[in-house]
Amino acid sequence: MADALVHDAPESHPRILLIDGEMEDTPERTWCFWSDPDSIYASWARKKWQEVEFKGPQLVKVTPLSKQQYVMLNSGDFRRRMFERLQGRVEVLSGRVTAMNEGESEVEVVVNGEGRFLGKHVFSSVWNRSEIDPHQDEPWIEQHFIGWFIETDEDIFHADRFTMMDFSIAQHGRTGFMYVLPFSKRSALLEYTVFSKDLLDDEAYEREIESYLNQRTATNYRVVGKERGSIPMTTYPFHHRNTTRIHYIGTAGGWTKASTGYTFEQSAQLAHRMIACLRDAPHAAFAPSRLRSRFFDRVMLDLLSHHNAVGALFFESLYRHHSLERILRFLREETSLWEDLMIILRSQPRGLLLRSVWRVLFSRERK
Repeated sequence: MADALVHDAPESHPRILLIDGEMEDTPERTWCFWSDPDSIYASWARKKWQEVEFKGPQLVKVTPLSKQQYVMLNSGDFRRRMFERLQGRVEVLSGRVTAMNEGESEVEVVVNGEGRFLGKHVFSSVWNRSEIDPHQDEPWIEQHFIGWFIETDEDIFHADRFTMMDFSIAQHGRTGFMYVLPFSKRSALLEYTVFSKDLLDDEAYEREIESYLNQRTATNYRVVGKERGSIPMTTYPFHHRNTTRIHYIGTAGGWTKASTGYTFEQSAQLAHRMIACLRDAPHAAFAPSRLRSRFFDRVMLDLLSHHNAVGALFFESLYRHHSLERILRFLREETSLWEDLMIILRSQPRGLLLRSVWRVLFSRERK
């Protein structure tokens, strides 16, 4: 957002203060996302793949990549390069925001209970689950995972092909898959990922990764790092929390794609859209997602909320009947109404999906 403010409004030379609570002692993360080849973030990537693989209970599909790349960006690289771009144009403060007090013409931001700063607009990525109405009518599940960075003594990976979803593993009555990002023939990141309401014990994720490796006869391997996370997947209208001068961004603003958990590349695009919206109407509300896309996301989440065990069947039908290009356009909210309807009508299990459509259409509250 700071980068977008600098480059979208160079003529106004806005004074920008970036308050970052994760300046030091923050574990590095990997962000993977679909990107245009000419994206600045793609140029910073540590790894790019040429093919994508999907594995379902009865389907294996490998697709070469051309127009869209799948890239991996390290959080440390991103932070370093972004601060280089912002140097001399943005003031950076290490600290955590403890309060935001909005007045008629400005917002007071309190940092670490001591420092106080005033600004005409605040863009905040801070949120807390306890702030969300527990009785809200939107479906909500978590995308949660633990990943192992491993090195092997044998060539067992396809270095230029990553596995988006491998549902060939045991499902245990839930929607769980393996996500595999090879860095070479002998190193990779494997994440056991689950879409469900409840998190698992750490041992459950790691058992699945170990079992997956054993099935592939990868007996001589070393775990050189671990990664974990939990991403909210919900159509809850976070943007309704925006006020005249406090604008929520990232996950706190509803910028996480509800049906996938993707946030990184989408946030880069939505930052520019939000600035354009505020430039045209300084006090306008900003909705990050079109209503039609939010409807279809909500249908999928409703299905997985009520019937969590059918995820493998649903995603297999999605990849069986539609090209990767159409799926990516659907995720970027660029498909036509007809294409959206075809995605729903050709997906399985059809009966349960239609029940979810009914629930979403006639829920008690539609926001």
